[in-house]
Order: sequence, then structure tokens, then C-alpha cells
Amino acid sequence: GPGQPGSATRQLTIGLRKAFKDDDVAARAVVGVALWRWAPTDEKAMLALRDAIENDERRVASAIAEAIASTVQDQRARESSPYGMPVSSAVGTPVYSAVGAVPDGALANGVSLLGAAIRTPAFSQIFTDTQTGREQEYEQPRWEFPGMPPIGLGETDASFAYQVYLGLNSAQGLASPLVPDLIKLAET
Repeated sequence: GPGQPGSATRQLTIGLRKAFKDDDVAARAVVGVALWRWAPTDEKAMLALRDAIENDERRVASAIAEAIASTVQDQRARESSPYGMPVSSAVGTPVYSAVGAVPDGALANGVSLLGAAIRTPAFSQIFTDTQTGREQEYEQPRWEFPGMPPIGLGETDASFAYQVYLGLNSAQGLASPLVPDLIKLAET
């Protein structure tokens, strides 16, 4: 299964990393999500995902950020189950869900990748660029948070920022190492 040691997992992870170099943006987005879900603790996979978040098109980075946010939200929901313990503890086996298994270290890796996302120029520009009008042209939603000006720039930047926000918000204490970076971003 996802995140489990074994020859099949290693071969699939290697194949996904190779496919992650595809020229097609949509293919890279799908493969990036699969790589996160299948190998969230594989060091080489994390390096490839970090590189995509920092350097690839926003559609690819946004898809990865959304997958990470879903994983963190899913794990938090399990932890707050009515049984008072994560489902994985109750049954003694890894938890499989719509976002796959959540092996030890996966959430920390996800927060680390979201940390890379908040350090990208694309993330900080969303909060500093003047509105271009493109959000109307592409019928993009305008994200509105209490006490903040609405965010609505470009085709994919707002979606990217929103997914990063959801992931960090769900991570709660796991995201505390990123607080200095978030404060610095807020000051600029």
C-alpha cells in the first residue's frame, strides 16, 4: 500500500518521479498528486515535489498543495473521531482513505512542502500585486478572509494560496516552525 516499504512501492515511486518530468502541465499536476499520495515519506519524491512547488507552473503547485491540505485535513478529522483516538490506533493498521495512508512523517513532510510554498515569489505576490482585472476575465473566485482585502489575482495564484492556507490552518501545531516566515510575510 501507499507509503509501505517493498519492491512494488519503490518501482512505482521511481516511475512516478520519471513521469513527473513530462512536458504536459496537466500530466505533471496529476503525477505530482499521485507522488504525494503514494510516497509522502520518500526523500527523492519530496525533493521532486519541493522543486515543483518552487519552480513549476502554479497549476502543478496548486494541485500538490491541495493534495497535502486534503491529507492534513483527513488526518485531523480522524484524530478528532468520536472514539477519541485516530482510527489507525483503533484498528492497529495504517489508515487508508480518499487521500491514502498517512504514514509517520508524512504530515511533517507536507508542512515542510507548504513552507516551501509560502517562500515562493508567487505566494507573496498574491498579497502585494495590484488587481489586474484578469480575475474577471477568467471568472476566478475572489477569496475573502475577515479583516483582509479580497484575493483574486490571475488564473491559478488565488487557488494556490488558498490551498496552502487550508493546509497550514489544518496542520495547527505542526506548522508552528513556519510562524517566523508567516510573520515576515505579513510585515511585507
